[in-house]
Amino acid sequence: MANKDKAVLLDICLLLQCTLAVKAPIQDSCFLKATEAYERIDKTISKAVLQKFCQHFLWYLAGEVSVLSLLDDDVDEETEVKIVANLA
Repeated sequence: MANKDKAVLLDICLLLQCTLAVKAPIQDSCFLKATEAYERIDKTISKAVLQKFCQHFLWYLAGEVSVLSLLDDDVDEETEVKIVANLA
C-alpha cells in the first residue's frame, strides 16, 4: 500500500474515532481536504467518498453545530474569526 493510501486511511480512522463533539467539524474539514487531494491518485474513489460523505455527514455542520469549533483548541484564531463572521 502506498504511503498516500495509508495517510487517507489514517484520516478515515481518525474521523471514525472522534469522541469529542468540538473536534468533529475540524476533523471533517481535514478529511474532506485529504479526500479531495486523493483525487490525483484515484479520481473514482475520491469522488465516491466525497459524494457519500456529503450525503451523510455534512447535515450537522449548520451554524448551530459549527460554533462548537470555537471551543476546539486545534482551530486557529483566523478560522475562528471566519466562523464568527459567517454566523452574523
